[in-house]
Amino acid sequence: MDAVHTTPEGGQLATEGDSALIVLDVMLPGGDGRMVLRKIRALSDVPVIMLTARGDETDRIAGLEAGADDYLPKPFSPRELVARIRAVLKRRLPQPTQPQIIAIGEIEIHPLTRQVLQDGAEVMLTGAEFDVVLLLVKSAGKVVSRDEIAEICLGRPVTPPSIAAWTIT
Repeated sequence: MDAVHTTPEGGQLATEGDSALIVLDVMLPGGDGRMVLRKIRALSDVPVIMLTARGDETDRIAGLEAGADDYLPKPFSPRELVARIRAVLKRRLPQPTQPQIIAIGEIEIHPLTRQVLQDGAEVMLTGAEFDVVLLLVKSAGKVVSRDEIAEICLGRPVTPPSIAAWTIT
């Protein structure tokens, strides 16, 4: 991790370095961070999170329209900055590609359109049913418990918390 404290240093490091992400303050000594952002965007698509004491809507919109990936007004929580860094970097990761069609015998599963065909005829499934079918097909050869299916496909446990944890008054 590198840190610089002036506009000329920031511009040089940002355009010559191989940074994974840049956190850039708008109000830098010796110039304007937005000028550095323009230099960065002319040469690179490295993710940039802008920090500024100017937190009004106009400044945030101007920063985003100038090419910032995120904009965080001061004062801010360091935990929020870390969360935003993670979110920006996660969006930049290559997304795993799903096959266009998964074929199993006479069954075709189309993950992108969320369709299942059997012998060319569409099988009508709810969203949750499709998620279960896709999970089971992708987990072929592995045991998938009912609780795992509920957590992954429904986003919640299938069984309620233990009765021992309940208080009856």
